[in-house]
Amino acid sequence: MNQTLKQRMGRGGPGVATAVLWALCSLAPWGRAAAEEPKVVHAPYAAQMCDSCHEMNGGNIGGLLAPQPELCYQCHEAVDTGKVKHGALAIDSCTTCHHPHESAFPKLLKAAYPVKNYAEFKVENYALCFGCHDEKKILVKDATATTGFKDLAKKRNLHHLHVLREPSQYQRSCRFCHDPHSTGQEHLLRDKFPFGSSAVGLAYTPQVSGGSCAKTCHKEVGYVNR
Repeated sequence: MNQTLKQRMGRGGPGVATAVLWALCSLAPWGRAAAEEPKVVHAPYAAQMCDSCHEMNGGNIGGLLAPQPELCYQCHEAVDTGKVKHGALAIDSCTTCHHPHESAFPKLLKAAYPVKNYAEFKVENYALCFGCHDEKKILVKDATATTGFKDLAKKRNLHHLHVLREPSQYQRSCRFCHDPHSTGQEHLLRDKFPFGSSAVGLAYTPQVSGGSCAKTCHKEVGYVNR
């Protein structure tokens, strides 16, 4: 029976062969993150236990012991249980956004992304998101661009309204309304969002041309998905 990742991690340290291979791999481009001084290091990598995740003998040296995300879920809680999944996770894998070894960013992310619900907006702080998503969906203030979240009556982009709200201390990050992994609602909308010391349900109703949102922040408001 194959050992689980937790069992492998519990052995207390790497063998001589593993330690030698770790030293070689850690110098290779795939072994290190882009940052010269990583702030976050994955626990098995920090312990030089390559065989926690990789094959160490036979014809598949360096290959993963199991496909993603199954390998990751041997230690981490499953995050793809919602009916709507982030494309990066549904099509690709955890390592689309997370570095498996070390990173200069929180949660082993490959690029900058706010980890708090309220964050002053700067394009560079959302480098992870804008690697795939069009930044114009946030930056354009009026309803002239295709943003997927418009109030046509008031001619405004509702993404801009939420993320670049003034004063800046009220600017919300993407994670305030959207879950980066999976949820039960369309557009990766959270089932609940933080409100003070508690969590409040986010009542989203899909419609033919868009949808409507009702929560404690405001009364029910509709939008157009274009």
